[in-house]
Amino acid sequence: MNIHNLNVVNGNIFGKRFKSSNSNMKHQVFDKTKIEDCTNIDKISISSISADINVLASTLSKDIKVHFSGEADMNGNIDFDVSIVKRTLKVQLKSSGTFCNSSFKLDIFLPGKTFKEISFDTISGDIDLGDSDISVEYLESSTTSGCFDSRAKFKKASIRTTSGNIDLYTEANQNISIEANTISGNVWIEPKNINDIELYTSTISGTRINNHHYTGDYKATIKTYTVSGDVTIN
Repeated sequence: MNIHNLNVVNGNIFGKRFKSSNSNMKHQVFDKTKIEDCTNIDKISISSISADINVLASTLSKDIKVHFSGEADMNGNIDFDVSIVKRTLKVQLKSSGTFCNSSFKLDIFLPGKTFKEISFDTISGDIDLGDSDISVEYLESSTTSGCFDSRAKFKKASIRTTSGNIDLYTEANQNISIEANTISGNVWIEPKNINDIELYTSTISGTRINNHHYTGDYKATIKTYTVSGDVTIN
C-alpha cells in the first residue's frame, strides 16, 4: 500500500490501521521563511495537509511573510512552496511521505491592504485570522478537521468544515454575506455595525440562538447549517 500526502498519527489514517516500519522514520525539524512583495498580489491561496495556520496583520510592511515551523517523525519530506501565479500568492504545504507525532505551523503576515480573496484548503489543522486589521472582499475556507476563527473584515465569507467549530467576529464596513457549514461543530457569528439580518439557520441536533443587537449602518445575509452543533448569532 502506497501512502502519499496524508497526515498519519499513531499509525492511523482516518481511522484505518496500516503497517509502517519505524526504522524508516527520522525526526525532522522545520524552520523556513519566505517573503514576497505584495505590490502585484490581489489574492492569497493557502493549501495545507496538516498545520495550524495563523494569519496576522503587519501594517508597517509592504511584504507578505510566510513562516513554516514544526517537527515530525517522517520517512519523506514536507514540501513548503510559495509562488505567485496571475497575481495570486499560492502557499502550499505538502508531504512526500508519511509522518507521525507532527506539530506543524504556518504563520502568514499580511500588509495593510484589502485583498480580493483569501482562501484555505486544508485536511487537518486550525485556522485563525485573529486580527481585525485584515481586510478581504471574499474569505473562503474548506477543511476536513479543524476549527476556523476569524476577526477579519470582509464582504463575503464562505466557511466549511467537516469537524470543527466556526467562530466569526467582524466589524462590518459594508453590507456582508456569510455562509457557515459544519457537520460536527458549533457556529458562532458576531457581526458588529449591522442593523438588519436576513437569517437562515438549520441544525439537526443543536440549538439556535439569536442574541444580536440591531445597531449600525449595514445589512447582513447569514446562512448556517450544522448536523450536530449549536448556532449562535450574537
